[in-house]
Amino acid sequence: MKAMHTFCLRPLMYGLAFLFLPLFTQAQLPTPAGISERLWKQAQKRWELMRVHTQVKTEDGLVYEGQLYTISSDSIYFWPWQELYQPGYEELIFGVSIRAIDSIWIQRDRSFWRGALRAGLIVGGPVGTVILIEADGDLLPPIVEAVITGLVFGGPAGLAWGLIYRSGKIDEAHELEVKGLLPEGLVKKTYRYAIFPEATRAPQLEDGRSHRADSTHIVHLSRGVVHSPLMKKVFPQRRFHLSGWYGGGFRASNFQMAAAYDSAGFTPARESRSFWTAGGELMVNIHPHWRVGGSFQVATGNEVTGTPKVASKIDAYASFRERDMYIFGFLGEYVFQSMNRYRVHTLEFSLAAGPSIHQARFRHVLGYQSQYEPSRDVLEGYTRERLLPGVFLQSRLRVFPHKFVSLGGNIRLHLVQPITLKGVVCQKPDSPPVLSIPDLTLHQSSFAALISMGLHF
Repeated sequence: MKAMHTFCLRPLMYGLAFLFLPLFTQAQLPTPAGISERLWKQAQKRWELMRVHTQVKTEDGLVYEGQLYTISSDSIYFWPWQELYQPGYEELIFGVSIRAIDSIWIQRDRSFWRGALRAGLIVGGPVGTVILIEADGDLLPPIVEAVITGLVFGGPAGLAWGLIYRSGKIDEAHELEVKGLLPEGLVKKTYRYAIFPEATRAPQLEDGRSHRADSTHIVHLSRGVVHSPLMKKVFPQRRFHLSGWYGGGFRASNFQMAAAYDSAGFTPARESRSFWTAGGELMVNIHPHWRVGGSFQVATGNEVTGTPKVASKIDAYASFRERDMYIFGFLGEYVFQSMNRYRVHTLEFSLAAGPSIHQARFRHVLGYQSQYEPSRDVLEGYTRERLLPGVFLQSRLRVFPHKFVSLGGNIRLHLVQPITLKGVVCQKPDSPPVLSIPDLTLHQSSFAALISMGLHF
């Protein structure tokens, strides 16, 4: 009966011990060399949402506390600080033989964001799904309307439940009886709770090396992150890069048509020698320095009209119009200095290149146009739509004001296969003057300067 009474009170005693655990302060570890104070403080805040307090009671009645570092075949190891693990202090890690352990108590504090996210998805998710199915798209695109509605309903619910959830203090608590044998349940839980799930991957655990000043450097920290799922969440690697841009530039055809009209006896008018463009791209990391992805771009077209230089052709009319163009491309990008998970720097420079498909749409018309007698108009011409292969060449400079957001500038050169425009000849039935524009090889290649904004996740 006494044993049963002790077993029932044990969770309460352990829980009280954890409630007072934050009151006991420890000497703060210095920030690893090569990483900023700001980023390290942010990492510590994220770690507070993930860390797990572990308490071990031995058969002799001794109690050991700390964060679960790793579990080997015969021992359980603890990181004695409440802070995030960093290399260089492995001699302070202590182990307890599994044979000497009576029970283990595992506890994780509750997080406001964990509760808020769950409630927001439960409430806002179904509402957004219904709107996505029923929306007619008159006011906004269905997906945008669904997201906004989901946030309107799920946001307040998430905020309220996050506060309630956090007030509970303890998110998870497990007591496991060991009695000298490692239970299967603890082996499975180690993959969730241990800083290093595999003991053979735990840095400097078995080599017995003492503390070295250079082992606190970010290089050694990065080696630990590779083998720690929890630390990867603290220092997430941005794998996807979504960017949008807007800018302007010049296209070779804008100058060619004006020159062609001038040589054919027309004075170019209403010509546009520049264009505006907007687009976006999605890139994916395949290597620390290499990314691949696709891009989509819309560019404004060009319109050139011509009036005759001689009086005998006063009613002559010439018009060339490029409609807005759509450009699809595949890009491979090499990043010379990538913004890694530790944000050692906030500038990123890259070069990119790849094939593209350019949708060219244009209308070429030549003839006589009467302002007072439309029935006497004589027009000759054609409308064409072609898909032209091309190549992108791009350089980009980004600055990261935030770990998820970047601002930057792009220089993009787009080389496109030339297209041959058939010449146009027009003559009035009762008038001798003949209008003609010869065949012309039109170059759609362009140069553009862009400003961009990116999201990285």
